[in-house]
Amino acid sequence: MNYLIFSVDSQQFGISLDYVKRVIWAVSVTPVNDTSINLQGMINVHNEVVPVLNIRRSLGLNEKSIDLSDQFMICEFPETKAALWVDRVIEINALEAEECTHNDDLSINDSRITSVLRKEAKLITVYDWESIISQTIITQVNV
Repeated sequence: MNYLIFSVDSQQFGISLDYVKRVIWAVSVTPVNDTSINLQGMINVHNEVVPVLNIRRSLGLNEKSIDLSDQFMICEFPETKAALWVDRVIEINALEAEECTHNDDLSINDSRITSVLRKEAKLITVYDWESIISQTIITQVNV
């Protein structure tokens, strides 16, 4: 399977390349009042309003302001579309099944983690990004 590997707060994460439609440099984010704490705001991508997920908040990582060197991964899932705010996209990687350990085989109590990828000496965490984004957007709408 092909994964897009990216970093946030010096940690590496992965997402199936099937979900990623494009990667853009960070742009100005329009804040939305009364939003979920994990929703950074909205951006305009080719005349389409796209919510921006603050992965740092979602995963309990160190906070920081958006830098021009940051990137937004525009992702499309069956139920929603969103931009994931990341520090940087590292690479696209095709990993074999033996390089991937699924959550059922891990001793991790975080059900949001779907698998851990092994690449050389690094471990790359793959979350259920669709679920995290859907919960963020639903929370924002229900506020």
